[in-house]
Amino acid sequence: MTPRSLFNIILKVLGIFFIRDFLALIPQVLSVILLFSKPDGIVEAIWTLGTSLLGGLIVADTIPTFCQQLFSYYQQKRMTYGLQNPEISYVVFSGVKILIGVLLLTNHRQITRFIEWKRKH
Repeated sequence: MTPRSLFNIILKVLGIFFIRDFLALIPQVLSVILLFSKPDGIVEAIWTLGTSLLGGLIVADTIPTFCQQLFSYYQQKRMTYGLQNPEISYVVFSGVKILIGVLLLTNHRQITRFIEWKRKH
């Protein structure tokens, strides 16, 4: 390998890194331009996206816990042959969390409108 070919390889690698950084910069510049051109629409879109993501994360995080708690409740009920009442509050709590997550997912537009209305008034 000659020094010239090594130099060409180094330049090509640096060029690839430059192109990658430039492509990563484009969405940031566009978001700043959109933020200054239509701030209300962007803020509303961010609230809608945030509400949807939060609801999805709550549901995705709670479903395994709910299943585990329900299975544990069923096992305790079955092993004691109904003589003891196992704790059901964990199952109910997980179910309520799933319900809240689903409500956030399905009603994200109404929640966003309410937040925007409260912010403006």
